[in-house]
Amino acid sequence: MREEILRIIERNSRIDTGELAVRLGRDESDVVNEMMKMEEEGIICGYHTMINWEKTTQETVTALIEVRVTPQRG
Repeated sequence: MREEILRIIERNSRIDTGELAVRLGRDESDVVNEMMKMEEEGIICGYHTMINWEKTTQETVTALIEVRVTPQRG
């Protein structure tokens, strides 16, 4: 069940636990308990949001910086 939960919430972290339980064919309380265990164990580290900044009025700047390091002795 853990892997199934992780695959689903990786694609949609805002899915309702009731809907998640229905998809898995499990009781909602079992799903909630399993998710809490995975949070406590550090398997689930957080829930993230992807934002399309191009659809906002926020102006952004993107830069690619190349750094070369030459090791020196001494």
